Amino acid sequence: RLKKVGTSQRVESSDDVENVVAASTPISAAKPKILKIAAVPAISTKRRKGVIIRDPEDELHSDTPAKTPTVKDKGKGILIEDPKPMKKKDQVEMDAEYAKKLQEELDKEHEEAYKQIDWNVALYHVQSKEPQFDANMKFLFKIREEIEKEDEEIIKSINETSAQKAAKRRKLSKEAQEADDLRRNLEIVQDEDDDVFVEDILLA
Repeated sequence: RLKKVGTSQRVESSDDVENVVAASTPISAAKPKILKIAAVPAISTKRRKGVIIRDPEDELHSDTPAKTPTVKDKGKGILIEDPKPMKKKDQVEMDAEYAKKLQEELDKEHEEAYKQIDWNVALYHVQSKEPQFDANMKFLFKIREEIEKEDEEIIKSINETSAQKAAKRRKLSKEAQEADDLRRNLEIVQDEDDDVFVEDILLA
């Protein structure tokens, strides 16, 4: 190992100057002397051949890239031959065996899942949902019929002539007039027994 060693000397003031402040000439302090000691390589009693110790800071500079050692191929590697392509007949047989094994695994999983089903719970679940399903289906059929009727009316109104439209308006206004007259002629009378009676007033 190399170590940097530096020394410094003590600066002593002269004895004849008693008062530094009162001195008219400035006193310069002596600069410390730094001794440079060259490092002497230590001589070992046992000498190794081919071993050189170098300082890594001195060896590698940022401007020179580090060389990576390359290994030369000596041709002693193990050669692996590419597998020969299989014949079509052998490939078909292997595929058939694989498909058979896969089908057996799937069947086994299916049987295990089938054994784990609690059929009483499944039947109860289906029966509890059946009335709700029936009600939903009836509702859907009813809505479907209403939509079909509306579609038919729309098609009829598109195909109507202006005379048919006017006759339809007259018929609707006449029905509305009759409904208003009927409401005016009906009168609600309370009985003493708190029963509600409706009395008709004859128009004729």
